Amino acid sequence: MARSGAKGLGIATLLLDMGKALLAVVIARHLGAGNYDLEVAAAVAAVLGHVFPVWLGFRGGKGVASALGVFLALTWPAGVAILLVFAVVFALTRYVSLASIVGLATFPLFGFHFVASRTPMVVFGFLFIPLLIIVKHHSNIRRLLSGTESRFGTKPKAGPGPGTATGKAEA
Repeated sequence: MARSGAKGLGIATLLLDMGKALLAVVIARHLGAGNYDLEVAAAVAAVLGHVFPVWLGFRGGKGVASALGVFLALTWPAGVAILLVFAVVFALTRYVSLASIVGLATFPLFGFHFVASRTPMVVFGFLFIPLLIIVKHHSNIRRLLSGTESRFGTKPKAGPGPGTATGKAEA
Protein backbone atom coordinates (compact mmCIF):
# COMPACT_ATOMS: atom_id res chain seq x y z
CA MET A 1 0.00 0.00 0.00
CA ALA A 2 2.71 2.49 0.91
CA ARG A 3 4.49 1.85 -2.41
CA SER A 4 1.31 2.78 -4.27
CA GLY A 5 1.66 6.30 -2.91
CA ALA A 6 -1.13 6.00 -0.37
CA LYS A 7 0.97 6.38 2.77
CA GLY A 8 -2.05 6.61 5.07
CA LEU A 9 -3.47 3.38 3.67
CA GLY A 10 -0.05 1.79 3.97
CA ILE A 11 0.19 2.67 7.65
CA ALA A 12 -3.39 1.52 8.27
CA THR A 13 -2.69 -1.79 6.51
CA LEU A 14 0.49 -2.28 8.55
CA LEU A 15 -1.30 -1.62 11.83
CA LEU A 16 -4.33 -3.77 10.96
CA ASP A 17 -2.21 -6.73 9.77
CA MET A 18 -0.05 -6.43 12.86
CA GLY A 19 -3.05 -6.05 15.14
CA LYS A 20 -5.06 -9.01 13.85
CA ALA A 21 -2.06 -11.33 14.19
CA LEU A 22 -1.26 -10.00 17.67
CA LEU A 23 -4.91 -10.49 18.63
CA ALA A 24 -4.81 -14.14 17.53
CA VAL A 25 -1.98 -14.80 20.00
CA VAL A 26 -3.69 -12.83 22.78
CA ILE A 27 -6.90 -14.83 22.29
CA ALA A 28 -4.91 -18.08 22.37
CA ARG A 29 -3.21 -16.89 25.57
CA HIS A 30 -6.60 -16.24 27.16
CA LEU A 31 -8.12 -19.54 26.02
CA GLY A 32 -5.02 -21.62 26.73
CA ALA A 33 -4.48 -20.30 30.25
CA GLY A 34 -0.70 -20.18 30.05
CA ASN A 35 -0.17 -22.83 27.37
CA TYR A 36 2.68 -21.17 25.44
CA ASP A 37 2.60 -23.90 22.76
CA LEU A 38 -0.97 -22.87 21.95
CA GLU A 39 0.13 -19.25 21.62
CA VAL A 40 2.92 -20.21 19.22
CA ALA A 41 0.52 -22.41 17.22
CA ALA A 42 -1.86 -19.44 16.97
CA ALA A 43 1.06 -17.29 15.80
CA VAL A 44 1.95 -19.77 13.07
CA ALA A 45 -1.71 -20.01 12.01
CA ALA A 46 -2.10 -16.21 11.92
CA VAL A 47 0.95 -15.76 9.71
CA LEU A 48 -0.04 -18.67 7.44
CA GLY A 49 -3.53 -17.20 7.16
CA HIS A 50 -2.10 -13.88 6.09
CA VAL A 51 0.39 -15.31 3.61
CA PHE A 52 -2.02 -17.89 2.16
CA PRO A 53 -5.59 -16.56 2.61
CA VAL A 54 -8.28 -18.93 1.37
CA TRP A 55 -10.51 -16.09 0.07
CA LEU A 56 -7.69 -14.76 -2.16
CA GLY A 57 -6.83 -18.10 -3.74
CA PHE A 58 -3.98 -18.67 -1.26
CA ARG A 59 -2.15 -15.58 -2.61
CA GLY A 60 -1.64 -13.04 0.13
CA GLY A 61 1.02 -10.72 1.44
CA LYS A 62 4.54 -11.50 2.54
CA GLY A 63 3.57 -11.57 6.20
CA VAL A 64 6.08 -9.10 7.66
CA ALA A 65 3.52 -7.02 9.58
CA SER A 66 1.70 -10.15 10.77
CA ALA A 67 4.98 -11.65 11.96
CA LEU A 68 5.82 -8.48 13.85
CA GLY A 69 2.42 -8.63 15.52
CA VAL A 70 2.85 -12.23 16.66
CA PHE A 71 6.44 -11.64 17.77
CA LEU A 72 5.37 -8.66 19.88
CA ALA A 73 2.60 -10.78 21.42
CA LEU A 74 4.80 -13.83 22.04
CA THR A 75 7.83 -11.97 23.39
CA TRP A 76 7.68 -8.20 23.19
CA PRO A 77 11.40 -7.69 24.00
CA ALA A 78 12.35 -9.83 20.99
CA GLY A 79 9.79 -7.97 18.87
CA VAL A 80 11.30 -4.64 19.87
CA ALA A 81 14.81 -5.98 19.21
CA ILE A 82 13.96 -7.01 15.65
CA LEU A 83 12.31 -3.63 15.10
CA LEU A 84 15.59 -2.00 16.13
CA VAL A 85 17.52 -4.29 13.76
CA PHE A 86 15.07 -3.35 11.00
CA ALA A 87 15.55 0.37 11.75
CA VAL A 88 19.35 0.17 11.67
CA VAL A 89 19.49 -1.84 8.41
CA PHE A 90 16.87 0.42 6.84
CA ALA A 91 18.71 3.60 7.92
CA LEU A 92 21.95 2.28 6.44
CA THR A 93 20.56 0.91 3.16
CA ARG A 94 17.07 2.39 2.52
CA TYR A 95 15.96 -1.13 1.45
CA VAL A 96 12.73 -2.11 3.21
CA SER A 97 13.03 -5.69 1.94
CA LEU A 98 16.61 -6.14 3.18
CA ALA A 99 15.74 -4.61 6.56
CA SER A 100 12.75 -6.96 6.83
CA ILE A 101 14.79 -10.02 5.90
CA VAL A 102 17.63 -9.22 8.32
CA GLY A 103 15.19 -8.37 11.12
CA LEU A 104 13.31 -11.63 10.58
CA ALA A 105 16.53 -13.64 10.44
CA THR A 106 17.48 -12.33 13.88
CA PHE A 107 14.17 -13.24 15.52
CA PRO A 108 15.17 -16.79 16.55
CA LEU A 109 18.24 -15.40 18.34
CA PHE A 110 16.23 -12.84 20.26
CA GLY A 111 13.21 -15.11 20.72
CA PHE A 112 15.23 -17.92 22.27
CA HIS A 113 17.11 -15.41 24.42
CA PHE A 114 13.92 -13.97 25.94
CA VAL A 115 11.80 -17.15 26.08
CA ALA A 116 12.87 -20.08 28.28
CA SER A 117 10.55 -22.64 26.64
CA ARG A 118 12.21 -24.96 24.11
CA THR A 119 9.31 -27.29 23.35
CA PRO A 120 9.14 -28.64 19.80
CA MET A 121 6.25 -26.24 19.02
CA VAL A 122 8.20 -23.20 20.21
CA VAL A 123 11.33 -24.20 18.30
CA PHE A 124 9.25 -24.90 15.18
CA GLY A 125 7.34 -21.61 15.37
CA PHE A 126 10.38 -19.46 16.12
CA LEU A 127 12.20 -20.93 13.10
CA PHE A 128 9.29 -21.50 10.71
CA ILE A 129 7.73 -18.03 10.75
CA PRO A 130 10.92 -16.12 9.82
CA LEU A 131 11.91 -18.77 7.27
CA LEU A 132 8.50 -18.67 5.57
CA ILE A 133 8.58 -14.91 5.23
CA ILE A 134 12.18 -14.83 4.02
CA VAL A 135 11.26 -17.40 1.36
CA LYS A 136 8.28 -15.20 0.37
CA HIS A 137 10.85 -12.46 -0.32
CA HIS A 138 12.53 -14.54 -3.05
CA SER A 139 11.83 -11.95 -5.75
CA ASN A 140 13.20 -9.16 -3.54
CA ILE A 141 16.30 -11.25 -2.82
CA ARG A 142 16.85 -11.72 -6.57
CA ARG A 143 16.51 -7.97 -7.15
CA LEU A 144 18.85 -7.20 -4.25
CA LEU A 145 21.47 -9.56 -5.69
CA SER A 146 21.10 -8.13 -9.19
CA GLY A 147 21.14 -4.52 -7.97
CA THR A 148 17.63 -3.73 -9.23
CA GLU A 149 15.72 -3.57 -5.92
CA SER A 150 14.16 -0.16 -5.27
CA ARG A 151 15.27 1.86 -2.29
CA PHE A 152 12.59 3.48 -0.16
CA GLY A 153 11.58 6.83 -1.61
CA THR A 154 12.75 6.07 -5.14
CA LYS A 155 10.84 4.89 -8.15
CA PRO A 156 11.28 1.21 -9.08
CA LYS A 157 13.94 0.60 -11.69
CA ALA A 158 12.32 -0.11 -15.00
CA GLY A 159 13.44 -2.99 -17.13
CA PRO A 160 13.98 -2.72 -20.90
CA GLY A 161 11.06 -1.26 -22.74
CA PRO A 162 9.50 -2.35 -26.00
CA GLY A 163 11.79 -3.30 -28.84
CA THR A 164 14.98 -5.20 -28.21
CA ALA A 165 16.57 -6.54 -25.07
CA THR A 166 18.21 -3.15 -24.50
CA GLY A 167 14.91 -1.32 -24.77
CA LYS A 168 16.05 0.65 -27.83
CA ALA A 169 14.04 0.46 -31.00
CA GLU A 170 15.74 -1.37 -33.81
CA ALA A 171 16.64 0.72 -36.85
